[in-house]
Amino acid sequence: MSMTLDPSALDEVRNDVDQAAKRHRLWFFAGLAVILTYLAFSWVQFDIGSLRKNWKPERAALFVLDTYAHKDHVVMRWKTSDEVDIRFEGGHRHVYDPAPDWFQVEGEARTISFANGGTITYFTDYVTMDWPDQDETFEFRLNADGKPYVVGYENRLEELPPWMRQTANKIEIRPTLYERLQVGTSKVEVHRYEIGWKYFLFDFDSPLVGTGLGGALGLILAGERVDPEMSNLKLVWTEFRDNSIWGHGPVLYAMLETIFMALIGTMIACAVG
Repeated sequence: MSMTLDPSALDEVRNDVDQAAKRHRLWFFAGLAVILTYLAFSWVQFDIGSLRKNWKPERAALFVLDTYAHKDHVVMRWKTSDEVDIRFEGGHRHVYDPAPDWFQVEGEARTISFANGGTITYFTDYVTMDWPDQDETFEFRLNADGKPYVVGYENRLEELPPWMRQTANKIEIRPTLYERLQVGTSKVEVHRYEIGWKYFLFDFDSPLVGTGLGGALGLILAGERVDPEMSNLKLVWTEFRDNSIWGHGPVLYAMLETIFMALIGTMIACAVG
């Protein structure tokens, strides 16, 4: 049995296909125009073009640094320059006592040592900085108006090293990402960075502070009780969970809560489906 196609019917089908294709193209280009218009509006409205000019990669590097390193703050206030405050991450409760090995006191000099061999020394009325690859010792003081300055560079700031910047009220010094010195009108502050997540297992006030993972496992398996009132297993878990610096307990609770909500949502969806 042979079948013949009506030419007029074929033309009608072809015309319908062409019209549908034209509509699809129209919607596509209309949507593309809307997207491009929105992007152009956003570019102008949020001044995205200026981001390249204002982009400072060193700030991004600082944010990344905080993900794999920690820092200690060493602060001396000019009004009480005989006192030096050393804190982990600048926390109010995290004061070192005794001072770390990298902080040494000899008479009036309070010296902070860095891994690269550089040192910063606090005295009662000035601060010095000895740094690798530098032929001189930098000295910082306050002038008669209480403003900080680099001794010997009062009229030649352009000759300071590129990592040292002086403004009206502050001297900012950052030789590398791992060292920072700020000399201000009221205080001098050093940030000393080290690689690692310090106090990740047990916080500053824990009886297990300084105990690593191996030491904690050893206590659980064979060690004598640290706290007579509880087992070492319970002590390790409690001190880890209640770590006030890292907040493991709230984080674990939030994770379990999220998983529980996801399971409940899935069960409800299955029941409704």
